[in-house]
Amino acid sequence: MKIFNKLLLLFVGIPLLAAVFTTTKTVSTAGTAVQLATSNTWVRFVIVQSDYDNTGEVYVGGSDVSSDNGIILQPGDALAISLSRGNRVNLADLYVDASADGQKVIVLYER
Repeated sequence: MKIFNKLLLLFVGIPLLAAVFTTTKTVSTAGTAVQLATSNTWVRFVIVQSDYDNTGEVYVGGSDVSSDNGIILQPGDALAISLSRGNRVNLADLYVDASADGQKVIVLYER
């Protein structure tokens, strides 16, 4: 419920016809980047949240993401990317990595 309460406020401005989806991604092996989507998935809004039960950091970035160049998320932290009307980001271009095996992220996005 912690996630839902925070996200509810973020979606007040989304049109009623928007298609909102969620997925979970796991970094099985620290140091090995994981794509947020394995096929082209164009979105205009995405939230990547480090699972509250994680024990290490999660890094968000491109295919070369690491602790040196990624946006660092501690357990429970979230990164939101919102694009202006008509612009989209491809989830297949976003990756996560982690400081420890088995770290998870929750991904919520609008198409």
